[in-house]
Formats: sequence, C-alpha cells, structure tokens
Amino acid sequence: KRELGHYRGEETGPCMMFIDKGYSPVLFIDLGDESVFVNSREAEQTKEWYEMLARSISGADTEIL
Repeated sequence: KRELGHYRGEETGPCMMFIDKGYSPVLFIDLGDESVFVNSREAEQTKEWYEMLARSISGADTEIL
C-alpha cells in the first residue's frame, strides 16, 4: 500500500507523502513551509536519494528516519 499526496500532520503541518508502507528507511525533507516524506521499496535507493539531496540542496534540512 502507498500513501501519496498532500496531508496535514499534527507535528509536521503541511506535508507531502510518497511512502510505500512497510518499507524503510524514510527520507524526510523539511522545506520550511512544507515537509516531504519519501521512500522506496529498495532501502539502497532511498539512501542514494538522501546522498544526492544532501550534496545538492542548500537550506533544506534532510535526514533518514
């Protein structure tokens, strides 16, 4: 099952989710006015996305959850 779309989290406020439920890790990206949660069914793919974003995005807070 997947969670896709715009949501409003109690802790995160406005957020977008692109989540395959039951798979980890989850990449969390804090864009300031909105948060993004994304993962892949392949853990290595999520880690590669993290590394790519960590190198290329300045001013955004990213972490693996």
